[in-house]
Amino acid sequence: MLMGVSAFAAPAEGQAYLDGIEGVAQVDPDLADEAQVATFLVVIVLLLVSNVLLGVAVWRSRTLPRWAGGIWISSALLLYPLGLVISAYYLPLTARRRAP
Repeated sequence: MLMGVSAFAAPAEGQAYLDGIEGVAQVDPDLADEAQVATFLVVIVLLLVSNVLLGVAVWRSRTLPRWAGGIWISSALLLYPLGLVISAYYLPLTARRRAP
């Protein structure tokens, strides 16, 4: 979802450059980076809340077993926050270039 933003932004930037708009290449990308991080955090929060609500719905339904809702809730609570922590720790380790 998040990387799809570049699919819409890159063609617009390329067309602006081809149209001769001055300064397109010198635009500071910090604002776009901050917007992308904010969008990413909103997506994570919405996914967390929606999965917890789905787990509660399964828990309260009378057609599915309660333990299924409990597993769904616990997995959502572990997956999203723990996934952010793990990715924040391991991404810098994997982004390092190995010396030949």
